[in-house]
Amino acid sequence: MAKAPNIRRLLVEDFPDQSDWIDKLLQPINQLSVTVQTALNKGISLKDNAGVGYLEVTLDTSQPSAFPLVMRHGLTSAWGLQLVYVVDTGNNPPALPALTALWEDLGDGRLKVTNIPGLVAGRTYNLRFLVLPR
Repeated sequence: MAKAPNIRRLLVEDFPDQSDWIDKLLQPINQLSVTVQTALNKGISLKDNAGVGYLEVTLDTSQPSAFPLVMRHGLTSAWGLQLVYVVDTGNNPPALPALTALWEDLGDGRLKVTNIPGLVAGRTYNLRFLVLPR
């Protein structure tokens, strides 16, 4: 990610015809721009900005109890679930294309995945989910 540019502060002297009232407007604008620049330059992540959750789990599809998979997501409620990373630990193939997960939010900080079409029975997978907050 590129570094945010340095922000030049707006000064009362830049607006000589409005000097009697412009200072009240410039103070919050300058403060906001410094805050945004600081946040962007310190590498604020998607998780920090959007309040998303990440879940990582190992799933053994040879077990009859593989589904439903119930996981605690740590958010008040989930609006969306995206499966972003699927790796077969036996490297058959090493990484799979993004699949979809059939899921529901249980409303108590947990979600239940009932199926992930495309996984092969009898294999073990490492999965990473992105949970979007409601």
